Amino acid sequence: MPEKNGTAPLNALVIMLLCGFAGLFFAFTVETYWTRIQYKEDPLFFPLSTVIFYSFCLIAYIMQGSGFLLLSKHHKKSLYKKAFLVFWGQFILSILWLGLFFGLKLSGLAFFDLFIAFLFLIVCFSFFRAIQMKAAFFLIPAGILIALMGMLNAWFIVV
Repeated sequence: MPEKNGTAPLNALVIMLLCGFAGLFFAFTVETYWTRIQYKEDPLFFPLSTVIFYSFCLIAYIMQGSGFLLLSKHHKKSLYKKAFLVFWGQFILSILWLGLFFGLKLSGLAFFDLFIAFLFLIVCFSFFRAIQMKAAFFLIPAGILIALMGMLNAWFIVV
């Protein structure tokens, strides 16, 4: 939340670093499953190398944190508080998907979690857009990443 004593930039930097580490965590968590997904079962209609996938995960989470960083300079308190809560809700849900899908192999519950995370992301986008349009556009890669995760998840449910 924006603070008047100058700690807002530091807090935003911590959030941005957390987002970057979450992207790295996501990318390296799927390493053990990537060979199966990409080469043996091939659920995607386009080739996707490990490096491209890892890079996109990292970029999506860092951009998400950057969008949040842009909001830290605004002081529309009631709207910012809502955006703050929804941002963290969708962020935690998208990270929770990792454990449900890859760790516990609960594809159905993981898909539901991802659906709720996507709804939270849409609400987050609307809050960000109301505060600052540029910040909202930083959430688009996260939406694409959730769609890609949803495609993988849906494929494992069907097959």
